[in-house]
Amino acid sequence: MKMDRAAAPGAGGALAEWRKGWPVVLAAGLGYGSGGAIVLLLSGLFIKPMREALGWSASAVTIAPIITLTWALCYPLAGWAIDRAGSRPVAILGAAGLAVCAALLSFVPVSGVALYSIAALIGMFASLTAVPTYTRAVASWFSQGVGLAFGITLSGSALVSIFATPFVGTVIADHGWRMGFLALAGVVACIGLPVILLFYRERPRTKAVAVEEALPPPGATIGEALTDIRFWGYLCAFAIACVPLGGFVGHLQPMLAEKGFPLAEALSLGVLYALSISFGKILIGILLDRVWPFAVAASVTALAGLGAIGLATAEASTGIGFVAATILVIGTGQGAESDFIAYFTLRSFGMRAFATIVGVLGMMSTVGLAIGGFLFARLFDAHGNYDAACLIGAACLIGSGGLLILTGLSDRRRGRELVAG
Repeated sequence: MKMDRAAAPGAGGALAEWRKGWPVVLAAGLGYGSGGAIVLLLSGLFIKPMREALGWSASAVTIAPIITLTWALCYPLAGWAIDRAGSRPVAILGAAGLAVCAALLSFVPVSGVALYSIAALIGMFASLTAVPTYTRAVASWFSQGVGLAFGITLSGSALVSIFATPFVGTVIADHGWRMGFLALAGVVACIGLPVILLFYRERPRTKAVAVEEALPPPGATIGEALTDIRFWGYLCAFAIACVPLGGFVGHLQPMLAEKGFPLAEALSLGVLYALSISFGKILIGILLDRVWPFAVAASVTALAGLGAIGLATAEASTGIGFVAATILVIGTGQGAESDFIAYFTLRSFGMRAFATIVGVLGMMSTVGLAIGGFLFARLFDAHGNYDAACLIGAACLIGSGGLLILTGLSDRRRGRELVAG
């Protein structure tokens, strides 16, 4: 590979890109937000009503870990399929499969085998509606403004959840958990599928490119990426950062309760955390387009680490402004991680195996998220509080920031070598 994707100049400037590409960004955001992301976000709503209706334990009716694990394992295969078949047919298959699986949970006889098998199928289809799918098409429309475009796309889960959460929750409360799954299927089928079919597509090839139809897109193959030190820098940095971020996602509310925060304050801080995740995606996307991206990624990750230290020292008597600031920077880091994976893959390795490489990095990051939730729980059991978990998480986040700076220096050396060559 002779030229990095980032070196390619924009064809008509950022404004021209947005005039042509905004419908795809909107469709990608709604498709992503009504895909596997919304299923995971809403899965907690079903735990209590299913436990009460079935008489099972909370762990027996919790399907999120099965979805997440299957999702992670299928990520590379999904990326491979996207790079070969295109992201549009993969997105359609994923959304249709999710809708069918959610609807099945409304009708199939209840058993552990049925519940866990369908959860695994949800994870498989969810991997087709995730970051590699929707960022690939967006990347084909943007060059100069790709960071912001990625940020808006991946904020779709927050946008959809604003109305999907009360909608599905109300259906569960009024009609039971089975009808809740049917409502969830309706969210996927009535939002995701229509916008994908109507507006979602990769950029058509120009006549000049069509002359070279037999040539693959510019960029590295997955084999070439695996021999590039930058790939391993990204993999280690993102996976390490996702361990504490996964812990905070699953344990923020019990952490605040354990520290003695009143329920109203804890709920408000939880809302701030959710909003900061969405805000982080867009803000960091803008910065990635304007500042040395490795400095942006390292700073955001390290700040999240400092936030984790602050949260470890916080108590109910601590000023609410200080606690809100710590949660804001942690949530911003949480929201930025998916942006980073897509952005740096495109920057360093181009479009040739984009979805496959994002899939591999996403798999390891998802595993890190799962490990983080388990690790925070074990550390709480061992110490009776989350202070050690926060401090270990801070070390992971600050270390991840350092790895990103080292990877950026390697990227600069590679750029100089390409120019000299």
